[in-house]
Amino acid sequence: DLRMSRGLGDVYKRQNIMSAYTSNTQLSGYSLTIKKPSGTTIADVSNEDMYMSKKFKIKIRGDHVAFYKSNPVILNNNGIRDVTVAKNGTNTEITVTTSSLQGYKIYEQGDNFVVKVGNPRSIYKNILVLDAGHGGHDPGAQNKGKNEKDITFKILYTYMKDYFSSNAPDIKVYWTRTNDSYITLSDRCLLYTSPSPRDM
Repeated sequence: DLRMSRGLGDVYKRQNIMSAYTSNTQLSGYSLTIKKPSGTTIADVSNEDMYMSKKFKIKIRGDHVAFYKSNPVILNNNGIRDVTVAKNGTNTEITVTTSSLQGYKIYEQGDNFVVKVGNPRSIYKNILVLDAGHGGHDPGAQNKGKNEKDITFKILYTYMKDYFSSNAPDIKVYWTRTNDSYITLSDRCLLYTSPSPRDM
């Protein structure tokens, strides 16, 4: 597990085995610069937005942990609190922790993958909030052993999450729930109405 955190100014000091790097190697205009392992392209990259936890993951096909030990991720954004690199299954996962809910887009530029990070309203052209309703102790309508909460969740989240998970979308989707949990009506409304959207 490789970990990098922000130090004073633009210097990122070592935690565990990652060396210190400065932001002067950062490509202009991007919050993250990620060196491309040999033979990889943007087609090898996927992502997972863990916005409920103020995190997102960049997944690169293959085991590149040793590569990123020698070529650490370069940061240039005060809103990024931490970056870790670890292998998970057949992928290398770069987990980014932010101080508030952030939007992001991932691009390929020369020898690097670069990431724009910022307020979702400035990153995406449109933002859509999908609410599967009910959840947890609230099953919704029931008929012949079927719960409304399960059907709506499967349609709105299970079937649609991959469709809206491109690396640089113009339309960003947030879901009020990503599992079988109950979200209060007030919390659902906060996600709809906040311009950030809501800092969860």
